[in-house]
Amino acid sequence: MTNNFNGEKLGEGGFGVVYKGYLKDLDTYVAVKQISKASKQGIKEYTSEVKIISRSRHKNLVKLIGQYHEKGELILIYELMANGSLDSHLFKGKTLLTWEVRFKIVQDLASALFYLHEEGDHCVLHRDIKASNIMLDSSFNAKLGDFGLARLVDHAKASQTTHLAGTMGYLAPECVSSGKASKESDVYSFGVVALEIACGRRSIEPKYEESQASLVAWVWNAYGSQRLPDVADPKLCMNFDAKQMECLLMVGLWCVHPDQHLRPSIRQTIQDLASALFYLHEEGDHCVLHRDIKASNIMLDSSFNAKLGDFGLARLVDHAKASQTTHLAGTMGYLAPECVSSGKASKESDVYSFGVVALEIACGRRSIEPKYEESQASLVAWVWNAYGSQRLPDVADPKLCMNFDAKQMECLLMVGLWCVHPDQHLRPSIRQTIQVINFEAPLPKLPGTRPTPTYDAQITSEIQASEPCVSSMSITVPC
Repeated sequence: MTNNFNGEKLGEGGFGVVYKGYLKDLDTYVAVKQISKASKQGIKEYTSEVKIISRSRHKNLVKLIGQYHEKGELILIYELMANGSLDSHLFKGKTLLTWEVRFKIVQDLASALFYLHEEGDHCVLHRDIKASNIMLDSSFNAKLGDFGLARLVDHAKASQTTHLAGTMGYLAPECVSSGKASKESDVYSFGVVALEIACGRRSIEPKYEESQASLVAWVWNAYGSQRLPDVADPKLCMNFDAKQMECLLMVGLWCVHPDQHLRPSIRQTIQDLASALFYLHEEGDHCVLHRDIKASNIMLDSSFNAKLGDFGLARLVDHAKASQTTHLAGTMGYLAPECVSSGKASKESDVYSFGVVALEIACGRRSIEPKYEESQASLVAWVWNAYGSQRLPDVADPKLCMNFDAKQMECLLMVGLWCVHPDQHLRPSIRQTIQVINFEAPLPKLPGTRPTPTYDAQITSEIQASEPCVSSMSITVPC
């Protein structure tokens, strides 16, 4: 499998060596970790790794493919992460990670930690979160690895639990003084990594003068003297989103608060890492109505990160007026029913369009399909009917061949239906959709049948006079 371990060495730790291997049966390259026979701690970590990672399934955790323990040999086989560890890029010059990639890595790590802390039957304390344990696949998606020091604990005891383990520079101060690790100490380590990603330097740099040797102390001092922007990684040459940088630095500092009781949960950190539509609707000085959210305006970069584009129909409005504002614009199939009736767009109509796209993604079909029989031509009506007859799972894209997380699929479909509620006043805000999609709030309770829309507004003379052209292309009315 590894040419008798004389092949390419990927890394070496205190308790073993990692090689690049090849599995003929799966026709795939893998990472093979050979545990040192002489290390009692290595044997202990092997047991912990198998116990915990073999029962964990998450897209942001390194996948354990298999293990071997015979004749004194202890071997773990993992998926091969093509771009290696995060530290090799941040600190060793392997690749200059763009800001978009860095911010996504933090989100991926937060997602992994949320899964470990809150989504299983037990809480998993990783106890060794650091840049060298965060692996990057061929698309620079981040996956947390090395569960040798991890421990399973009851959720009720996760804040006052296991013995000290970890790496200096990432250890929370209370760990050093008490010898105990907890959920809060994992969050501290996450915060250190977040600051490393933002600043492009290690948690401890002995070569720097004393006041700058500790990354955490240095960033705290910059924040206290109102110089926080100065700590951003100079290698980025200012090529980053200033609000995202500030957000990441502030979240990082929050996570490394010296008082463990004042740190956020990982759930709270995820809430602070904002999405595009939330930013447009709620985070600027004005609300931005996009007015043409549809699949063809959602662009994908080389790593399949989605970015909302085409702001040709967008309008800036005051937050106070964002629910009763601008003139009609958009694309048939994505237009909220009240837009067609009243000729007005709003935050709620953007949310409706978002819901249609969510359903398209889940179902793998267009919002309007004229080739289908009438009862199925409208995606929104078809999904509502399936929900009402308790057949919601049947609308999932058949091309996925059932290769999806059933809870995530149900969540996406329910959020989509919530967003396309015929009554705009019963739709969620984009903030609420984010909370449900992140499993931070319960699924919405929806009526069993699609409500019949009712409208107070009439089409205005201004709209009638403009005679908009309605087709499968975008439509606009002079504003």
